[in-house]
Amino acid sequence: MPRRTKSQNLPVDPNALSKEGVATLQRYLDHGQSLPAVSTSTSYREIWRHTRRFQAHRRSTISNLAVRIRAFSRLSKKETFCPKLHRLTVDDPERTSFLKHAYEIFKSLREGCLRVQQVCEEFEKECEGDMAVLNVEVERVKGAPGNAKERRELLLELTRALPVARQMKDAFKQYSTELAMMQQELKLFEDGTKSDFRQILTSAVQGTRFTSYIPDIEMPVSSNTYAATPLPTPTPSPIVIRASGPPADPILDCPESTVVDYALRWYRLPGAPDFLICSACHAKHIAQSPLARAFESVHRPDGAPSKCRFWVPRVVDILWPHAVQRNDLNALLAFAQARPQVMDCVGTGGAPGSAGVHWFAPNDNDLDDFVACRACMEDHLVGTTFESRFGAPALMQRADEVWACDMSFPYITRAAKEFGIARGGDWTSFKAAVVHRMRLAACTGGAVDPRTRTWFTTRRRIDDMVFCETCFLDTVALTEFENEFVPLPPAQEEGLQWMCDLAMPTMQVPFSAALTEHNFAIFWDAANRIIHAPFCGPEGITGGRWFTLNGGCDGFAVCERCFAGWIVPLRAAPHFCAIPSPGNTRLCSFHPTAPRFQLFFTKLAQSFVVGLITPFAEAVRTLAHIVPCRGATQLVNASWYGFPDAPICPDCYATFAANTPLGKSGQLPLTGQPDPRPTLCTLYSQRMRSLWLNSASDPQQFINAARTREAVFKRVQPLIDALERQRVVKRQQALHQGALALRYKGMAGLRELSGTTDGHLYRAPSGYQTTWEGAKAERLMANMSAGLADSTRGEEIVRISQLKTEWAMVE
Repeated sequence: MPRRTKSQNLPVDPNALSKEGVATLQRYLDHGQSLPAVSTSTSYREIWRHTRRFQAHRRSTISNLAVRIRAFSRLSKKETFCPKLHRLTVDDPERTSFLKHAYEIFKSLREGCLRVQQVCEEFEKECEGDMAVLNVEVERVKGAPGNAKERRELLLELTRALPVARQMKDAFKQYSTELAMMQQELKLFEDGTKSDFRQILTSAVQGTRFTSYIPDIEMPVSSNTYAATPLPTPTPSPIVIRASGPPADPILDCPESTVVDYALRWYRLPGAPDFLICSACHAKHIAQSPLARAFESVHRPDGAPSKCRFWVPRVVDILWPHAVQRNDLNALLAFAQARPQVMDCVGTGGAPGSAGVHWFAPNDNDLDDFVACRACMEDHLVGTTFESRFGAPALMQRADEVWACDMSFPYITRAAKEFGIARGGDWTSFKAAVVHRMRLAACTGGAVDPRTRTWFTTRRRIDDMVFCETCFLDTVALTEFENEFVPLPPAQEEGLQWMCDLAMPTMQVPFSAALTEHNFAIFWDAANRIIHAPFCGPEGITGGRWFTLNGGCDGFAVCERCFAGWIVPLRAAPHFCAIPSPGNTRLCSFHPTAPRFQLFFTKLAQSFVVGLITPFAEAVRTLAHIVPCRGATQLVNASWYGFPDAPICPDCYATFAANTPLGKSGQLPLTGQPDPRPTLCTLYSQRMRSLWLNSASDPQQFINAARTREAVFKRVQPLIDALERQRVVKRQQALHQGALALRYKGMAGLRELSGTTDGHLYRAPSGYQTTWEGAKAERLMANMSAGLADSTRGEEIVRISQLKTEWAMVE
């Protein structure tokens, strides 16, 4: 057990929070988190869990709320906060905007106070239970001086810290009450009973004395030209996305398994050049260690795919601590040299036998049908107590079989770390977690009968928000925020349909951001706004609140739901402004069906990593107003770049040609001139782009290839279109014959049932029918079969394939 200095006997003021009281609480939290977390037979495990959870709340929920209260109190004393609103008319927009914003502040602060009260109350109950267990243990281990001293110190600190947690709860309760009183005063001001609300704000309560120990934080204010409606207030964050300047070094967050292709500084061991380490992991784990000089930095340019390999449990929890402890990098170097040669996990999509993936499975069929690829075995299992339990699978994968790696489920990955490392090898719990997860149905995000699932929601409820168990396990379980969620009672009513809200990408991003910043308020605030915002669908949104980049940007608008789910959690909100709602229906630029959604989201993630809005803003301002390239479809009345015989659409010019030597040479006769004729873009294919890059000194080779390409297109494309139209017409005619056949067959059936046949037999393709309608139906069905066969004739399909191949050779 590590040595600790004896705690000072500091008095705790039971009436108000003090600096000494907060320090007393912090000492207990630090002591509790330093306990051995794997000790399950004593009180240490539970104390470690309770102090760890409360410390996370204190650093996020409680501290952030204290900062907001302080900012609110400071803001209320400014003369400019409420400029003589009693002189304005009742329907004046300035007065209405002020009242709306003030009500939102009160609501948000009161909800925050309620959440903090819940956190403190839960911690108080946990402390009372821990204190009772500690008392018993202190009596039991009196004969062991070391253990007794440890527990006596812990018990003394807990005894002093418990009243501070109660004081913190009472302080927020008092502030919540006084906020309610101020809100009532605001209502009187709105009704005209009060004439000056600023004086009410100036007399704000001074009961949150603990905020004196929170540093001043000025809330960012977006300077924009619209200001139609106030932006949602983001949760205060240590992460700042700057408007200009160099990229952050170190970067703000490790990209983990994401491959990035933009310029960054990386680190590596000289003997393992392909094992890259991001600057965030280097700063967090390596920079301050005595082994830092063994690593070299390398700058990877734009377009060079790079991936951090340091963040995995095998390195962070096993190899690196071992290297630091023994001052020996040999084991880490061996892993760094071997790991890049192993194919990365392909995920739940699976890999065919022909891919050559090396698989592992539990020995003795301990987990039926469970397999792990070699990459996951190396990253998550080797070096843990579970390593010896895995070997080659009993059955070998055939070449035509597709196997999926079960370790790719996020819940199983975290379970391997929790039970294999943190808890010292609890195979039984890991096995139970794997079996339970693999039995659950996949979540598609669609509507399902709620009785077929187990459902969860946040402990602090958000109306109509539910998460299925599959998404809960893969996203929330075994994270620091697991206890922020509670299961819902089983649904009993028939005919209900529920949809999992955690399946939405706009929910996944805020939760990931909350984990990055250890701040659950990021997720809760985003989820609360997302659930109550208009649905963002492929058909667009009519009305609603919209946002764009500061200063405006044509062709780019983000709906309220996507703004809350992506822009705010990724800390880009200060660079956005609200814009007036359109009268018509508008498609959100961050909906997956939007033309450049994937590019814009990738650039937004890049801005979050490098701490600079420039990559995202430049991409949006450059491309948002440009129509995406149509490929082999001709454009009419478009603007063109390049050469008259080799035209380039604005999209391909902006995204590719403009930044190439030939594009910068000034040799292009066309620089955005409109052309009313149907024109085909020359530069969307990989072949033509390669020719373009090779023609920097002399573009004539590229122009000649473009002329040949255009000639082939004009010759083969009309033939392809004509043959395709013929096939479509034949198929439509055949289906029409089939529809008529069904109608006549129904008429024949009615005549036979009613006994109104005329006694004659009518010739049909397969024999005779008792009604004329029956014979007609059979002839029509025969015509349909012949027509469908004619529309799929082999010679026509072969001819179309030949023409397409001829075009593909020059496309």
